[in-house]
Amino acid sequence: MRSMVMPVATFGLLLVLAGCGGAAGANQQDTYPVTGTLTFHNAPLADASITYVPLKEGMPPAVGRTDSSGNYMLTTYNINDGAVEGDYKVLIVKIAQAASDDDDDMGEHSDDPNAEFDDTSHDAAKAKKSSGSLIPSRYSAKEATPFSATVAADGENKFDFDLQ
Repeated sequence: MRSMVMPVATFGLLLVLAGCGGAAGANQQDTYPVTGTLTFHNAPLADASITYVPLKEGMPPAVGRTDSSGNYMLTTYNINDGAVEGDYKVLIVKIAQAASDDDDDMGEHSDDPNAEFDDTSHDAAKAKKSSGSLIPSRYSAKEATPFSATVAADGENKFDFDLQ
């Protein structure tokens, strides 16, 4: 019986933190579904993060992530609930995945501490796989992004963006 208490308590806490607790909903503004597609040079932009930053103070931002086809759905309070009605600047980020020791083929390394460094080895290849943006930085800056959107209560709210 004791082993069941922890998973149930953890699940309950997750529900409250996710906004399913009821009390937090009193301060929430109405949201409307928002979808779209991101492309980069006319090809789907997979695994990118998109953020709708409100231009009006007091409005919450909305966020989403693209699937393998570049499609996204926005979330404000609950998964895929959309965004609050209003005007937004749209920020897009796609970060390269940093190499991890678990993912790399370690290959053969010399046990000799006096051996010369081979720049074609695993360590050099790993260094070349550093994290960083895979798209131009202007798309992630509110002052520089060319993208904006107006979410309407009675609109389709489908916004496609092609990054160049």
